[in-house]
Amino acid sequence: MTSKKILKAFVPAVVVLGVAGAAASWMMKNRIEVKTVEAPEDVRRAEFVVARKGSHQVTLVSSGEVLPHTKSTLIPQVSGEVIRVSPAFRNGGFFEAGEVLIELDEADYRAAETEAEATLAQSTAALALEVARAKQAVAAWRDLGRGGEPSDLTMRKPQLAEARAASEAAAARLARAQRDLERTKIAAPYPGYVRDKSVDLGQVVSPGTPIAEIFAIDYVEVRLPIDPGDLKFLDLPQRYRLGVTVGEKQPKVLLRDSNIPSSPWVGRLVRAEGEFDARSRKLFVIAQVDDPYALNDKKRPPLKVGQFVSAEIEGKTLEGVFVIPEQAVRFGNQVKIIDQENRIRLREVTVIFDSLPNLIVSEGLEEGERICLTALPFAIDGSLVEPRERITPEESE
Repeated sequence: MTSKKILKAFVPAVVVLGVAGAAASWMMKNRIEVKTVEAPEDVRRAEFVVARKGSHQVTLVSSGEVLPHTKSTLIPQVSGEVIRVSPAFRNGGFFEAGEVLIELDEADYRAAETEAEATLAQSTAALALEVARAKQAVAAWRDLGRGGEPSDLTMRKPQLAEARAASEAAAARLARAQRDLERTKIAAPYPGYVRDKSVDLGQVVSPGTPIAEIFAIDYVEVRLPIDPGDLKFLDLPQRYRLGVTVGEKQPKVLLRDSNIPSSPWVGRLVRAEGEFDARSRKLFVIAQVDDPYALNDKKRPPLKVGQFVSAEIEGKTLEGVFVIPEQAVRFGNQVKIIDQENRIRLREVTVIFDSLPNLIVSEGLEEGERICLTALPFAIDGSLVEPRERITPEESE
């Protein structure tokens, strides 16, 4: 290729590059300055409550079945035909202490009583006659002018002892006949109700034959399981040997049945069992409710044996603690504090009791601090929030 042709191809390229360079130089000199703007920090609204230190009455929650404090099986002590049955002697029937529930035929027992009375009269007469004979024998012995003391045979002591023993045996037989006669009337040992009767009119019963199962109704008991960790919050009444009693206070217990919309039954904690349950590893405490069948309060529904109830047990009063909503705590022991600059500060606290819907905190908070309630799943220490205080119903009044 000739030099003329090379120059002809190269000149246009040089011109293009020169124009491009000049354009680039002009754009650099006249470029527009772009200012860098930082993105605004994401600020979320956060509801809070103010930490207040004070006292708190612990309430322990449990549940259990209503049980009779006394249940018995009525068994006759004598045999006989049932000739009378009380109207209360039926399943579910109520009776008072001393009320006669069943009467047995007493003809044979009255005859036995009469025979025993006759035998006692005879033995009493024989004893009196023997006493007279003994006195007469002693008098005759002295009339003979004999010195010293007469012998036992002379004074008829053996015969007198035999007559006295016969009289005492006759009296014992009469007492037994009278007891057997009284036992033909089977009376209630306490106020209660009949759970399961097994005899009726015309049946013949004998000693050892169960005739009914009865329950006491003056009060009932409820066995309530308590976790070992919660026992320190209870004043447990416990009686030990030698009359030593620990915990004289009987905490109040409120019992409720979710199926019966009424005011709770009020009872009291009367004792704790002497050992932990082997399966649940819990300690059972016993709540007592008087007049469970509302015999003295017709407006209150009865609390029946076998009923399942929930219980709220009055515990100790804790001093110098914080009561905060459960939603304020995450991961079991972490709270979000809103500082003076409205930034989140993560902190661990000591939760000593779960009193749903609140938690009781003993350490980790200060009076007047703002505790965040809003769920902030990805909140980190220092996050900025827009705080808003929660107003409770009590504060709004």
